Amino acid sequence: MGLHIVADDAGGSPAISEALARRLADDLNAFYAPLRISFQVTIRLFPASRFRVLESYGHIDELKRAAAERPDRQLNVFISGLDSSFGGLAGVGTFPWDPDAMQSTGGIILNARFILPGETLLAHE
Repeated sequence: MGLHIVADDAGGSPAISEALARRLADDLNAFYAPLRISFQVTIRLFPASRFRVLESYGHIDELKRAAAERPDRQLNVFISGLDSSFGGLAGVGTFPWDPDAMQSTGGIILNARFILPGETLLAHE
Protein backbone atom coordinates (compact mmCIF):
# COMPACT_ATOMS: atom_id res chain seq x y z
CA MET A 1 0.00 0.00 0.00
CA GLY A 2 1.25 3.45 -0.86
CA LEU A 3 0.43 6.15 1.68
CA HIS A 4 0.83 9.59 0.08
CA ILE A 5 0.91 12.59 2.43
CA VAL A 6 0.23 15.85 0.63
CA ALA A 7 2.49 18.77 1.60
CA ASP A 8 3.20 22.23 0.22
CA ASP A 9 5.41 22.67 -2.85
CA ALA A 10 8.59 22.83 -0.74
CA GLY A 11 7.69 19.66 1.17
CA GLY A 12 6.69 21.57 4.32
CA SER A 13 3.40 21.61 6.20
CA PRO A 14 2.46 17.98 5.49
CA ALA A 15 -1.19 17.05 5.97
CA ILE A 16 -0.07 14.76 8.83
CA SER A 17 3.32 13.95 10.33
CA GLU A 18 5.31 10.92 9.23
CA ALA A 19 5.00 9.61 12.80
CA LEU A 20 1.20 9.78 12.62
CA ALA A 21 1.29 8.10 9.19
CA ARG A 22 3.34 5.25 10.65
CA ARG A 23 0.84 4.97 13.51
CA LEU A 24 -2.00 4.87 10.97
CA ALA A 25 -0.26 1.95 9.19
CA ASP A 26 0.38 0.17 12.51
CA ASP A 27 -3.26 0.64 13.56
CA LEU A 28 -4.45 -0.78 10.22
CA ASN A 29 -2.27 -3.86 10.66
CA ALA A 30 -3.45 -4.30 14.25
CA PHE A 31 -7.08 -4.06 13.12
CA TYR A 32 -6.64 -6.86 10.56
CA ALA A 33 -4.19 -9.02 12.57
CA PRO A 34 -6.94 -11.32 13.95
CA LEU A 35 -7.76 -12.20 10.33
CA ARG A 36 -4.08 -12.84 9.58
CA ILE A 37 -4.04 -10.00 7.04
CA SER A 38 -1.18 -7.53 7.01
CA PHE A 39 -0.21 -4.61 4.81
CA GLN A 40 3.22 -3.51 3.68
CA VAL A 41 3.00 0.26 3.75
CA THR A 42 5.28 2.71 1.97
CA ILE A 43 4.98 6.30 3.18
CA ARG A 44 5.67 9.06 0.67
CA LEU A 45 5.55 12.84 0.96
CA PHE A 46 3.86 14.36 -2.09
CA PRO A 47 4.79 18.06 -2.39
CA ALA A 48 1.98 19.83 -4.23
CA SER A 49 0.38 22.89 -2.62
CA ARG A 50 -2.53 22.85 -5.04
CA PHE A 51 -3.69 19.56 -3.50
CA ARG A 52 -3.41 20.55 0.21
CA VAL A 53 -7.17 21.16 0.32
CA LEU A 54 -9.33 19.31 -2.20
CA GLU A 55 -12.35 21.25 -3.40
CA SER A 56 -14.26 18.83 -5.65
CA TYR A 57 -14.34 15.25 -6.85
CA GLY A 58 -12.59 16.43 -10.02
CA HIS A 59 -9.82 17.87 -7.84
CA ILE A 60 -9.56 14.51 -6.04
CA ASP A 61 -9.13 12.73 -9.38
CA GLU A 62 -6.42 15.23 -10.38
CA LEU A 63 -4.48 14.38 -7.20
CA LYS A 64 -4.89 10.67 -7.77
CA ARG A 65 -3.67 10.92 -11.38
CA ALA A 66 -0.66 12.98 -10.28
CA ALA A 67 0.38 10.87 -7.28
CA ALA A 68 -0.79 7.27 -7.77
CA GLU A 69 1.95 4.66 -7.94
CA ARG A 70 1.34 1.25 -9.52
CA PRO A 71 -2.47 1.36 -9.08
CA ASP A 72 -2.75 -1.99 -10.86
CA ARG A 73 -0.72 -3.63 -8.07
CA GLN A 74 -1.24 -1.65 -4.88
CA LEU A 75 -3.80 0.38 -3.02
CA ASN A 76 -2.97 4.09 -3.01
CA VAL A 77 -4.09 6.14 -0.02
CA PHE A 78 -3.88 9.94 -0.22
CA ILE A 79 -3.94 12.15 2.87
CA SER A 80 -5.00 15.74 2.37
CA GLY A 81 -7.64 18.18 3.50
CA LEU A 82 -11.19 18.16 2.17
CA ASP A 83 -12.99 21.45 1.63
CA SER A 84 -16.13 22.14 3.66
CA SER A 85 -18.18 21.53 0.48
CA PHE A 86 -17.69 17.80 1.21
CA GLY A 87 -19.88 18.23 4.29
CA GLY A 88 -17.40 16.90 6.82
CA LEU A 89 -16.52 13.64 5.08
CA ALA A 90 -13.69 11.81 6.79
CA GLY A 91 -12.72 9.91 3.67
CA VAL A 92 -13.71 8.79 0.20
CA GLY A 93 -12.88 5.31 -1.10
CA THR A 94 -13.24 3.62 -4.46
CA PHE A 95 -15.14 0.34 -4.22
CA PRO A 96 -13.00 -2.66 -5.22
CA TRP A 97 -15.46 -3.65 -7.96
CA ASP A 98 -15.47 -0.18 -9.52
CA PRO A 99 -13.68 -0.15 -12.91
CA ASP A 100 -11.50 2.72 -11.58
CA ALA A 101 -10.26 0.65 -8.63
CA MET A 102 -7.12 -0.52 -10.42
CA GLN A 103 -6.60 2.70 -12.37
CA SER A 104 -4.89 5.91 -11.28
CA THR A 105 -8.26 7.32 -10.16
CA GLY A 106 -8.87 4.47 -7.73
CA GLY A 107 -7.74 4.39 -4.12
CA ILE A 108 -8.71 6.20 -0.96
CA ILE A 109 -8.67 9.83 0.13
CA LEU A 110 -8.46 10.50 3.87
CA ASN A 111 -9.31 13.88 5.34
CA ALA A 112 -6.29 14.72 7.50
CA ARG A 113 -8.31 16.40 10.23
CA PHE A 114 -10.05 13.10 11.05
CA ILE A 115 -6.88 11.02 11.43
CA LEU A 116 -6.24 10.28 15.09
CA PRO A 117 -4.06 7.63 16.75
CA GLY A 118 -5.99 4.45 17.48
CA GLU A 119 -8.88 5.24 15.14
CA THR A 120 -10.06 2.84 12.43
CA LEU A 121 -10.75 5.37 9.65
CA LEU A 122 -8.40 3.72 7.16
CA ALA A 123 -9.81 0.25 7.92
CA HIS A 124 -13.33 1.63 7.37
CA GLU A 125 -12.51 3.19 4.01
